Amino acid sequence: MCALHRMTPRQRAIFWAVRLDGTSYDDLALRHGIGIGDVEAEFAAALRQLCRAVQGSWWKRLRLW
Repeated sequence: MCALHRMTPRQRAIFWAVRLDGTSYDDLALRHGIGIGDVEAEFAAALRQLCRAVQGSWWKRLRLW
């Protein structure tokens, strides 16, 4: 399953808004009706999902032997 599909809808929306649109945490907090700390936590959770998806397999492509 794709890492983006493992995210909750809110995590995915926040991730795309921050990374692609450059939306500020303040604006996202207002848009979603949550605090700035919650936006930070949702964004961090989204990044963890992406890291888990990459972890364990990316280094195998670099093996030279």
